Amino acid sequence: MREMVMHLSPEWILLVGIALVLIGEILLHKDSSRSMLGIIAILTVLGSGTLLILQGKEVITLFDGSYTSDPFIRSIKGLLVAGTLFVLLLSWTEKIVAKGEYYLLVLAALLGAMSLISSSDLIFLFVSLELLSLSAYVLVGMQQDRLVSSEAAWKYVIYGGASSAFLLYGMSFFYGLSGTTNLTKISGNLAVAYVNGYELFLYLGFVLLLVGIGFKLAAVPFHMWAPDVYQGAPTTVTTFLAIVSKIAGFIFALRLISMLFASGGLQSILHSMVVPSLLILSMLSMIFGNVTALKQHHLKRMLAYSSIGHAGYMLVAVISILLDKQESSLSSLYYYFVAYLLASAGTFATIHVIAKDRSPDRKVLSGLYKRSPGLAFSLSVFLLSLAGIPFTAGFIGKFTILVSAFGNSMYWLTGTMLLTTVISYFYYFRVIRQMYWQEDEDVSQVTMHWSIGIVITFSLIGTFFFGIMPNVLLQNLSNWIG
Repeated sequence: MREMVMHLSPEWILLVGIALVLIGEILLHKDSSRSMLGIIAILTVLGSGTLLILQGKEVITLFDGSYTSDPFIRSIKGLLVAGTLFVLLLSWTEKIVAKGEYYLLVLAALLGAMSLISSSDLIFLFVSLELLSLSAYVLVGMQQDRLVSSEAAWKYVIYGGASSAFLLYGMSFFYGLSGTTNLTKISGNLAVAYVNGYELFLYLGFVLLLVGIGFKLAAVPFHMWAPDVYQGAPTTVTTFLAIVSKIAGFIFALRLISMLFASGGLQSILHSMVVPSLLILSMLSMIFGNVTALKQHHLKRMLAYSSIGHAGYMLVAVISILLDKQESSLSSLYYYFVAYLLASAGTFATIHVIAKDRSPDRKVLSGLYKRSPGLAFSLSVFLLSLAGIPFTAGFIGKFTILVSAFGNSMYWLTGTMLLTTVISYFYYFRVIRQMYWQEDEDVSQVTMHWSIGIVITFSLIGTFFFGIMPNVLLQNLSNWIG
């Protein structure tokens, strides 16, 4: 029992933090400041990250294989912790933090995300996914005085509920065919079912899973919720969805698909149906996301379609991992996560400062280089990283994925990735042009809270550092997960 508590300590401390925030909200007067609850949430996240580091390289398996934690999984959890910490810092000046349940929901969503990527059981997976999803639904609609926020929350609930239904229905097929919910045992039983003539049910189960996963990843054609939710949600919540929820979703998809199809006797299904389906989703996401982003004037909608394009790039890395299972492919996906986290956090933080109570239309950036040269420079760097320009972390991230895809002979996919990257230059550089070449009547200086300054500074340093010295991260990751 004591050993189990030690192994689960990163998750346990989040539970303790949730309890403390809940008790604090009950005890505080309704007109009292909730800053103390924010400090508790930040300390809880820092404590969880510290305990992750202290676990070292040990491979942990609990509950008859239903929970797994290894160095790679803990590395991903570290990114989730970092992303949540950025979100909490950005939230310091947000109106919604006057409600203590905001911190409770953020911590609950992080707990769901961390449990999700350690789950090796269908039931555990689904419960963790729903904890993350339900917390996110409420967070999106927390600004009840804004109609667009309430509308976004309802759309998110409807689409999210439908995707969960597809996912659960697909899981039921695999449980029925294998007689177990444990993913470490299920693959061998599915291979027996495949040999015995139940391949049609396997195909149907995968299609249902693909629909559910596609919604969670906002991959085309299951992306419909993303633009409205990104636009309607508070900027801090949008940041959480763009970073923490997306990273957790991709690791969830990778673990589920690889444990079901990439082992045992289902290699034929992997190559004949799973990989081609993911390849189509990847190409559609890259093309549609980047082309549609060209027409957007609202910054958060533009970034939503941009994130759909980035989902396509991440799927390229997932396909490479499924095909070759090489450490280099895992490293390329992880590096892309790091680059995307830094660039997205910095971009949304800058928009949060500039837009304030205004609608974050592209016009709010006009003349920014005069009002705040530092913010204009920072946002330019983050956008260049998202575009994949050299000397930024985003360039190295895209390059490593391209190398992995090319090594697996996915030439059409690499060509699509290169073409859509060039397309993305148009809308990213258009935003930069707005800051430097468009004038605005507003000449007032932009004021920035210290907490947002921390996020922008760390994101800027990380984007440059990992873009110039990529081997620092790649070699350390190789030693860590090797």
